Amino acid sequence: MTDLKSEIEALLERLQAIERGIQNVRDKQNNTMRDKIYASWHTTIHFATTGLQNTLSLFTVRDAAEKALLGLASSLQQYRCHPLPPIGTYGGVSVSVSDSRILAMDAYLAVCWALYDRLSNIIGSGMANKKIRSKLVETFLDNDILGIKDILVSLCGEEICFSYFLRNCYMHEGGMIDNTPILGGSTWTDAFEITDSVAAKLNQEIGRRHKISDVTIAEQGDIIPQLQGCHARIDEMFIYLLHFMEGTLLVKIGVFAEIDGFRIEE
Repeated sequence: MTDLKSEIEALLERLQAIERGIQNVRDKQNNTMRDKIYASWHTTIHFATTGLQNTLSLFTVRDAAEKALLGLASSLQQYRCHPLPPIGTYGGVSVSVSDSRILAMDAYLAVCWALYDRLSNIIGSGMANKKIRSKLVETFLDNDILGIKDILVSLCGEEICFSYFLRNCYMHEGGMIDNTPILGGSTWTDAFEITDSVAAKLNQEIGRRHKISDVTIAEQGDIIPQLQGCHARIDEMFIYLLHFMEGTLLVKIGVFAEIDGFRIEE
């Protein structure tokens, strides 16, 4: 399966070909459609290509944040079945193990959602043919501006909401849910594990806040692979969304600009 970064790189080439085709039509004389229409399409495509190009670096940042998270989990293995040491290390800085877990989770979730919301902003603007502030949860799920909420929920609604809810717990509550630490044990085996009661509470809150029934996404156990699985599904969903944006733009431009001889310039 093609990964999201590779798909974006391939899409960039296709969008740039569309952009060149629009410019070639604009360079002609006596077009049937007014130039401001072509200018609008050109602006939309250029915003998408520039935004996608600038987004590619976030994959490197996400990989680094994930590696730091996994590195912290690995470094605690020496304390298996013993009380966690009072001091741990994150990014070369000595902090308590509890704090290092918060730092690692916070960084990883923050950069994942910076990536997802940046892509959502590009897709929303591309679909609307104007710059609009779009976010994955608030815009596409809660307000359903694209009219595809049910599709997104079917594809990975629980995965989106699980990751987003955890992101908010770490960004706004310091890794707490109802004043209970999401990660709380005193031995290494508990370091990144959530208890059955915490998992139940997460599922309940996710269902309540996002109006999804019978949520079962959170499970007792290591939270890291659970998040990795969620993000793999969300990445795949964004490939579909990017294809949706591209197809919509192609249909719109191809049908109406054909009268002026528009064609994609490879």
